[in-house]
Amino acid sequence: MNIKILGIIVLAATLIACGSDSYDPDVPEPPTETTTIVANGFDIQVYQRTRTSGINDDKVTRGSVYTGSNSVAFDDVIIGLDTQTEYVKAIAKQKLFRPFSLINKAYALSPVPPKVEQKISSISITSAYDFSDEHPSGSSLNDLFLVTEASAGNQFYKFEEGKRAYFTVTEYLENNTHNKHAHAGFIINLILNTAPELDSSITFYIEIELDNGKVFSLETAEITYQAANI
Repeated sequence: MNIKILGIIVLAATLIACGSDSYDPDVPEPPTETTTIVANGFDIQVYQRTRTSGINDDKVTRGSVYTGSNSVAFDDVIIGLDTQTEYVKAIAKQKLFRPFSLINKAYALSPVPPKVEQKISSISITSAYDFSDEHPSGSSLNDLFLVTEASAGNQFYKFEEGKRAYFTVTEYLENNTHNKHAHAGFIINLILNTAPELDSSITFYIEIELDNGKVFSLETAEITYQAANI
């Protein structure tokens, strides 16, 4: 065989081998640092709602901090939960970089929103006060609170007639249990969907459990709601 032709065949075979996706387990893998965001607590604060109009009148946003000096309508108060997070560096392995490939590969370059490592497995909202005849002290109030804001990746509303229909806390948990993009997030806003039947201030207790077993107990400041028309 012509030596020149033989050389071309050997070179082509070498290039194909270098460009393959094969991996040699005997070659040491250099470590690389990766950073994860973990939740180690939650802050709770009560806000008055900022009213919007026009195309954004279905959005519920935080306004000024509620001071408790005045009574408010049941849907004018937002309970805001902010996650206390920290960045943790971990050592991860990666395959050796192959500098040459005969096959070009396309990669998505769209930015990925930050994500907290843990997921919320349960939320429990209660009060030491009777919320109503149907919801005495200590009973679950999850169905009476709507989730009006959550971090990207979590599902907290659906569209009905062109507007947002927010999930209750119960629906929020159900919709994100099997949502692979769900995570503890950085923010959750809660607002009542019905007025309490009481003539005094009320305090809510919120317990959050993460999928790693950690449980956090929170308590709101006293909120004075305007009397409901019973």
